[in-house]
Amino acid sequence: MFLLHCIFSIAASVVGGISSGVLGASYPVNPFLNPGLFIANGIAAGIACRRISSDGARWVWIPWAVLILYGYRTEPENMWHQVFSSHCGDTECLGQLFYGVPFVGSVAYAVSSLVVRWDAGTSTAPHGL
Repeated sequence: MFLLHCIFSIAASVVGGISSGVLGASYPVNPFLNPGLFIANGIAAGIACRRISSDGARWVWIPWAVLILYGYRTEPENMWHQVFSSHCGDTECLGQLFYGVPFVGSVAYAVSSLVVRWDAGTSTAPHGL
């Protein structure tokens, strides 16, 4: 189920990025300033974790973190600007698009899956005990 959750998170990140760009977000590429990214991944996690097992959903951020750490290890002085900064050049924005947006989206997906799992656990508990 982990791979399926990764696919849902990537698809939600694409939808969130496009919707923020269409709706006129101030910084559509910067993943931290992209509200559509958080909303789309939250909705996707809410739907997916209620329909399929949510065991792998909380770990979807790990592949993106490994990719970012590998990039930081090879080129530490530019990695922050290429992935998370609002001030990117021509090719640095591709780093944000291919690394930053999926990473932040996957973190939002993982946190939302934990909230859905916590909510499902408390709603099935017997009352009055």
